[in-house]
Amino acid sequence: MRRSWMIGFATGFAITANVTEAAAPAQLCPADGLAARPERVEAARAILRSAVDRKFAPGAVLIIKHRGRTIVSEAIGSSDLDRGTPMRTDGLFRLYSMTKPVTTVAAMQLVEDGRLGLDDPVSKYIPGFAATPVFVSGDSAATLKTEPQHRPVSVRDLMRHTAGLTYKADGPTAVHRLYALRGIDTGSGADIAPLDGSARVTSSAELAERLATVPLLHQPGTRYSYGNAVDVLGRVVEVASGERLGAYAARRIFTPLAMADTSFVVPEKDRSRFTAAYAAPSALPANAALLARVDPKTAIPGRLTLADDPTRSPYLAARPIDYGGAGLVGTAGDYMRFAEAMRRGGTLDGARILKRASVDLMRVNQLPDKARTPELAAGGLGFGLGFAVRDSAGTLPGAFPRCGYFWAGAASTYFWIDPANEISGVLMTQVFGGDVRSVWLSVLDALYAAPARN
Repeated sequence: MRRSWMIGFATGFAITANVTEAAAPAQLCPADGLAARPERVEAARAILRSAVDRKFAPGAVLIIKHRGRTIVSEAIGSSDLDRGTPMRTDGLFRLYSMTKPVTTVAAMQLVEDGRLGLDDPVSKYIPGFAATPVFVSGDSAATLKTEPQHRPVSVRDLMRHTAGLTYKADGPTAVHRLYALRGIDTGSGADIAPLDGSARVTSSAELAERLATVPLLHQPGTRYSYGNAVDVLGRVVEVASGERLGAYAARRIFTPLAMADTSFVVPEKDRSRFTAAYAAPSALPANAALLARVDPKTAIPGRLTLADDPTRSPYLAARPIDYGGAGLVGTAGDYMRFAEAMRRGGTLDGARILKRASVDLMRVNQLPDKARTPELAAGGLGFGLGFAVRDSAGTLPGAFPRCGYFWAGAASTYFWIDPANEISGVLMTQVFGGDVRSVWLSVLDALYAAPARN
């Protein structure tokens, strides 16, 4: 998955007021009921089974719920090709960027508690960001030119990716080179030494302060750019709560929602359920458009090669940093419980993790018009607080519910929430690169595409 793919005050009263202004009008969110029809559900399952048979992925888990009732819960193929291990519905997956919505929910809880403000400067919690300069030009440290911030980076900027933070591999500028030089990782589990010879980052506090020493890619609030912003948000959660991120999330999110298999490490007792991760080339050109895809029925999938052996993975042992942007491991069933809680306005089975007003705020576009990149606008996509959203602008290639919201992880894990039709879905496998995204979009086509006209 290309990494580039990808409001209010601290009080509950102000959040509610802002939701009134920002929530999508009901008439723009039609409920047609198509995606819950048995023939459409079976077509979606057939697409996924065919894709696994054709080796786009070693195996997969698909879960879909409609009005809280499970209409699909299926494990297909293998979780480990070398060992011949069958996929199982309770298999453990590296969630990577599907960690980001969870961390954002944690931060929104603290907003509701009055311990964090959406428009607070990040420097209130991580002082180094008060002096972070902003990139102007240059492709190396020698040619780097910067300017001061026009306004402080805010907590809201971290949630909607307008903070000016990026990922080290996502561009050719001096900023991206400095990320690599200073050892700023993506949370992928790799132990990569800084190229400048300095010591490795060993705490979330150090990671955030080191990020603050690198110029922002753009002025705060002016442009969407995907990157380490939610890792910084995870550190903000730690400062505001006084707890390590994993402990806070377990207490406030995972335990209330009975997400027993979600954490920042794979426990020894659960290692037999941990899936292998693979890499594959894509049939798409390197400069393909944001939501370009191949046809899974005719494309030739790339060869799968082992990328992370589940018996030797970094996720088997606790790491010094709980990466808020990419660190979680969990099951499709657990993530479905998280998605269902959000679909139902912040509550599930008697446990409330957020107020409905907060959920409503998170699931609508929060990007200023000029901050929305051309690719997002062309796809009819915006970004809320922690989630990508389908809004009224543009035409999304393929089918996706209007006013639905979603996100994905780098190893081909996906979820979507369709409030109008009361549907939540989770699709998980473990393939870096490749064309699993095309399979997911084809599954959505099967569920949501408008009937052909006679």
